[in-house]
Amino acid sequence: MCLRKIQKWDAPSRINEFLRFNSMEHSESKFVEKLTHVSVPSCTPLWLWNGQKLKEHPLLKLSYCHNNKDEMHEIERESIKELFLREVDQREQFRESRIQEKEYSHSVKALALEGASPYFSCATKK
Repeated sequence: MCLRKIQKWDAPSRINEFLRFNSMEHSESKFVEKLTHVSVPSCTPLWLWNGQKLKEHPLLKLSYCHNNKDEMHEIERESIKELFLREVDQREQFRESRIQEKEYSHSVKALALEGASPYFSCATKK
């Protein structure tokens, strides 16, 4: 019912819709009636007032949050940048581990060729 009040539905319409799906308690009705102030994002969604900012609401006092599209886009850009940098770090770590594996493998083969240990000789046999 609060959403319908924000959407400027009159009281009988709000109550009728609510009663179609629920039973109403007195406390719920009082809560909706006492609702006088609502914070709305400054970038109003399309489903609310066709995406337009209202200067005045007939039933409520409105305050607009400070998050605008540019701020949200900046937050999204920072999140994407963080994910990208994390992926680059993971790739670098993987590359370094592969290099270490190759170096170790070359060392084992070199020791086996020199006959340094019987344990290494089986590593080079195919």
